[in-house]
Amino acid sequence: MPGAGKTTVAKTLAGMGIPVLSMGDVMREEARKRGRPEDINSMRSFMVQLRSERGEAVVAELTLEKLEGVDSPTVVIDGLRSEQELDAFRRAVDRTFLILVESDLRHRFRRLSRRARPDDPKKVEDLKRRDQTELTVGLEKLMSQEGTRLVNEGDLASLRKNVTGLIRKQGITLSRVP
Repeated sequence: MPGAGKTTVAKTLAGMGIPVLSMGDVMREEARKRGRPEDINSMRSFMVQLRSERGEAVVAELTLEKLEGVDSPTVVIDGLRSEQELDAFRRAVDRTFLILVESDLRHRFRRLSRRARPDDPKKVEDLKRRDQTELTVGLEKLMSQEGTRLVNEGDLASLRKNVTGLIRKQGITLSRVP
């Protein structure tokens, strides 16, 4: 869900030498190309519109275009929202590993409030509406997939320790080991 800590996990992995592609950045870039505003309501409707125009896996497909320029055996994709997106990545790459980052509404709202991006919620009700949109575009089914769950309700050091342990457990080779 928004604010659970996906980007923090991605940044932790980037610090270990793994390139990161953000699906949210891809969405915002596409919105700018089309002259769309980036506030929370505009981005929510744009996400739904883009998927209805080009299919449920459109953001994954746009992200895969950026993957072509990455020279690394391991890449983190930050921000999956649906099973169709996961399937698109599974068709395109040899091995996928799904990390589901979870956190309660209170923690997520506090994080998003501090982040202060134009599409971040200003009130808890805004986050609840955004959550509902995310769930309807497929996040609910994606969250039921088999994957590793990281609960992020502690401090940053604990999250980083959990991420490092998870990567080592998966046998992923790192260029920089913390």
